[in-house]
Amino acid sequence: MGKIIQKMLKKMKMIKFKNVEMASNINGLISIFCDHEKRGSEYYHEYFFLNNDFEVKAHFASTGVMRAEQLWEQNETLFEINESLPDNNWDGKDLIVRVNPDLSYDVLHEIEWIEYGIQDGTFAIKKNGLWGFIDADGVEFIKPQYNDYCAFENGFACVKQNGKWGFINKNNEIVIPFEYDMPDFCCDEENPVKYNSSSSFVNHNGSLLATVAKKGEKWGIIELNNNVVLPFKYDWLLLGTGRYIGAKLNHKWGVIDINDNVIVPFIYDEIEMDGNGLPYLTVKKDGLKGLFSYENELIIPCEYKQLEPYHNTICAQKQNSKYVLLSYANRELTKEYYCISPYPESGLCLAGEDRKHCGYINEQGKVVVPFRYSEHSLRFHGGLAVANYYDYKKGADVINTQGEILYHAKMCNDVFNIGNGYILAENNNNEFEFKKLI
Repeated sequence: MGKIIQKMLKKMKMIKFKNVEMASNINGLISIFCDHEKRGSEYYHEYFFLNNDFEVKAHFASTGVMRAEQLWEQNETLFEINESLPDNNWDGKDLIVRVNPDLSYDVLHEIEWIEYGIQDGTFAIKKNGLWGFIDADGVEFIKPQYNDYCAFENGFACVKQNGKWGFINKNNEIVIPFEYDMPDFCCDEENPVKYNSSSSFVNHNGSLLATVAKKGEKWGIIELNNNVVLPFKYDWLLLGTGRYIGAKLNHKWGVIDINDNVIVPFIYDEIEMDGNGLPYLTVKKDGLKGLFSYENELIIPCEYKQLEPYHNTICAQKQNSKYVLLSYANRELTKEYYCISPYPESGLCLAGEDRKHCGYINEQGKVVVPFRYSEHSLRFHGGLAVANYYDYKKGADVINTQGEILYHAKMCNDVFNIGNGYILAENNNNEFEFKKLI
């Protein structure tokens, strides 16, 4: 890889693409991946990244296997690329690069790993087995020096050094000393699992709080000055941004407040605090789930295998493994389906009578798109969705939210939804070109 300057790359709307394998646009640049491999020949991969005016903002190519990805949708110059070793082994280094106006690029960092998804304006990167941090422009502000980390939140991060965890700020100043055994959201000290929820200090009703595990593997809550707010007596804690805290005590889950008052009794087997940002938590008892409101009321009894709350409806899997949409008054809004995948931004759900016959219903259960597609049909984006037929030889339809077919492709991989009412579709000359549908 290296400097690539081609006049034809600057404006691609009228340019045809060959061998497109993937194309998408999810709140960032349009990403187009072309696989030029021919049987018995070497790999040749290309990535194009275009803005919504179809101006190319980045272009990467390699005679080997490669991948490229925009790191953050609000930065059109920062990317991660990885080119395999000559034997197509993926042990090659990842590169974080900044693309110049002439489409050449500068390598900012050679790394082993980067945690995708910007957290508090930062990315965590790994070099030589140690973790550090870069900002949203790719500038390193804390060099790799920690054995492990939990991402920045509200200006602070939890990091591991010499077998213990402590807290730092963005100036790499120690805010709380390295005296804790495990930070929040780490399932195992040797193999921590990090979530995109709060991972260090959380703004909990105006106070910055953190959960950690200390002596005896018990959990408590501390605040910025390292004072203990909740004693270290719990088996596990789930601290969110709302009023309540999920707590596990004597192998059962309940909900408490910051003053250690019991809000929901410790009678449940599991609790999920994240209700898609809504004031609900999912509770599990005897293998079945129910829904608890933050007003201390079990509004959906523990009778379902799965529950997923959304603004206007709840997606529920019944004990017979069928899916329905529920109202918050626990009334079934739809008949039973083989599967339901809600797409709240469009007000529609992909629903299947079986694997071979899927369509789209609205949140009231009305059928909007007939049941003629497969469960692998895609979600709506920019008012369009690519709906695949179960028999791949029948191809795919591009539909709008009213269920109208706006375009038909002979094969399901011949069309891609790239947002803003555009698709990238293959023509009769085996070339891909942009088409405006809405």
